[in-house]
Amino acid sequence: MKYPNDIVKILFGSETYYRKCPAFCKHHLLYLTAKQISQKKCLAKQCKYLCKIEHDYWKMRERKKRLKKGGVDNENTSYR
Repeated sequence: MKYPNDIVKILFGSETYYRKCPAFCKHHLLYLTAKQISQKKCLAKQCKYLCKIEHDYWKMRERKKRLKKGGVDNENTSYR
């Protein structure tokens, strides 16, 4: 089990904290940052090797998808 302050290897030979990585690549056996996911277009390619890790990145992405479809932003809706 990884902890938020653990150092992990990421794509392109660098290292970063585990808490900054929303995904793991089973093909490269490395973690990916949000920026690397978009650079490599892993989601657009529907890469089968990409494993999601519980991270705010995925929540924000789902929220953006809902708003783009014309949905309501439940997080910022205030009921009076």
